[in-house]
Amino acid sequence: MDSPKHIPETERDALMVLNAIEGWGPVTGAKALKWLKGDFEKLFGLSVDELAPVVGKSRATSLESWRKAFDLEWEKARLLEIGGRYVIPSDAEYPELLKALPDRPLGLYLKGHSELKLKKSIAIVGTRKATAYGRKVTEEFC
Repeated sequence: MDSPKHIPETERDALMVLNAIEGWGPVTGAKALKWLKGDFEKLFGLSVDELAPVVGKSRATSLESWRKAFDLEWEKARLLEIGGRYVIPSDAEYPELLKALPDRPLGLYLKGHSELKLKKSIAIVGTRKATAYGRKVTEEFC
């Protein structure tokens, strides 16, 4: 089991980590957090053997060693540097329509001023492994 220093300090940090590591995403993150009644500290403190029955061994292993795959402090510093932020479902800024989805994003990366509460809106949802075609179409669309 990871030592306590490997547990993210805030819910926002925990969701940012879950969003970034291999095999985890909205469905797995929501399932694990529901199982633990939202206790992210407990989630990050579980051993692979304790967590594997819920999310599978490979996901449990990736969570236990998340610091090897994701540099949370660098990510937060980079967001600050570019004027970005990571908005989570408990934030007032997180769109109500997304909150209603069973597979809602764990969080949204935003940059600049945004009014996510507009009645009509459009969003571009990214992927960790975009194809060249996907990048080209997204660029043209924007």
